[in-house]
Amino acid sequence: MSNVNLNNHMLVTDGAAFNKKGISATSMSGLNLKDELPPYYHTRRDSPENVEKGALGQFVEFCLEYLKFVDSQ
Repeated sequence: MSNVNLNNHMLVTDGAAFNKKGISATSMSGLNLKDELPPYYHTRRDSPENVEKGALGQFVEFCLEYLKFVDSQ
């Protein structure tokens, strides 16, 4: 299970549920793990307004480059 200990908080990634079932998975996050987690993290108060558009764009670019790399292998 992919967990990060954050000052007595356990950050369980979305990929952890898959890993627990033996399915390889990874997670990426734009959270600043040096600070405390936002109060809305993984609650129903989390919404698209909380997503940093620039970070989302960088993530999409990263995924596209990764897929190009995998496709070239």
